[in-house]
Amino acid sequence: MNKKMANMVKTIMRGLFKLIYGRVNFDNNISYSASVTETDRYKNETKSDQKYFIYSSDNCRIYTDLNENVAVIKDGTILNGHSYQQVNGKLESIQQNSILKNGTPYFQKKINGNIVNLLQGSSGENYFHFMFDILPKLWLMESKIKFEEIDYFLLNKKIDWQIKILSMIGVSSNKILSAKQYRHIKATRVISVTHPWYLEGYIQEQVANIPDWIIYELRAHFLNKNISKKNLKIFIDRSDSKFKHCKIINNNELISFLENKNFQIVKPEKLSLNQQIDIFNNAKIILGGHGAALTNIIFCEKNTNIIEFIPSSHPSRKCERISKILNLNYFRFITKDTKDDKQFPYNINVNLDELEKHLNLY
Repeated sequence: MNKKMANMVKTIMRGLFKLIYGRVNFDNNISYSASVTETDRYKNETKSDQKYFIYSSDNCRIYTDLNENVAVIKDGTILNGHSYQQVNGKLESIQQNSILKNGTPYFQKKINGNIVNLLQGSSGENYFHFMFDILPKLWLMESKIKFEEIDYFLLNKKIDWQIKILSMIGVSSNKILSAKQYRHIKATRVISVTHPWYLEGYIQEQVANIPDWIIYELRAHFLNKNISKKNLKIFIDRSDSKFKHCKIINNNELISFLENKNFQIVKPEKLSLNQQIDIFNNAKIILGGHGAALTNIIFCEKNTNIIEFIPSSHPSRKCERISKILNLNYFRFITKDTKDDKQFPYNINVNLDELEKHLNLY
């Protein structure tokens, strides 16, 4: 089927589903359709005026495109507060949610019970966003609603490592639903939570506003205080990552260089969370290309040395922000700008001579 024919079929299908479920409108007024509860257990010190809310609405539908849009719908109206729309990486108003144009082109499945809506598009499958977005949403909700009172938790996808982590904080695997199987749900009650830190603009820029309470909660829940310190030298190898961005193109050469300097080469995806925590907490120096794996510097001890390889134009300040909160010695090792490389955007070529000079400082 050619592209033109495929688009025609898609348009026809969207029209049919609009006949079945009706068109969706929007209304910026939250109060008419949702019970809104403010939780004041946590404060965002980077944005003192930020408030956290829990939204609860009865007899609603949830629909997601699994990418950048999530819509909670009641009586044909998309609900503000519950819903989420990110267009080309930028957080937008509810009027930009794709559902207003495309409708809900999947058959609805009915769920008897209440559902916590943890959807935020494909970013929810990423390790960093799971740890800094999804888990904090659960802790915000738990300040008012206990996990045992919830029938289901809706994630973008059921991923084994996410299920294991959720079980560690008391969320049973048999309560987890995947939007891959439940793209369009009608539920007795839908509960959503304010995003913990992403309130506007581009997410890579807003990461600089991560509140410290998230890091302290993650450490409190997962860090074993009895770990014996071994002063490890670690290189985080993300060459097996399914994501093409921020690949180190001279990775093999870099590994040979570092092995000669007694660095351990670690692939976090091969290890359990507890094993990863143990390694990061035992490290005296950690090197790695920008990516989700460096999220685990949240488990490092004070004064651990962090070297992040990152292209010059990459906007993320995630590791810098975490390091500031935990008093880590952070160095941003800047490499050539390659953001326009379509095959490998933001790829990284580490200058070993420069790295040699920098490592001699430790």
